[in-house]
Amino acid sequence: PERISKMPFRDNRGPLEDLYALHIPNCDKRGQYNLKQCKMSLHGQRGECWCVHPHTGRPIPSAPTVRGDPNCSQYLTELELLDTAQI
Repeated sequence: PERISKMPFRDNRGPLEDLYALHIPNCDKRGQYNLKQCKMSLHGQRGECWCVHPHTGRPIPSAPTVRGDPNCSQYLTELELLDTAQI
């Protein structure tokens, strides 16, 4: 006789749903990071978005993480100041 395990999954997600948690960076044609990076939308909800430095891909500390558009262009001046401070 065939045995079926009655051990429950750790939650109700499907086996491939964890793939949506993986973030693949969004880059432009020159290979630089787009200022706005977002997680994928899931179940009709927008994914979280945040602002990154175009050369490093690191999050901009003062920029918020929001569901929608964090308006990353307002942080360009801050990025320019960071770049000149590192020279």
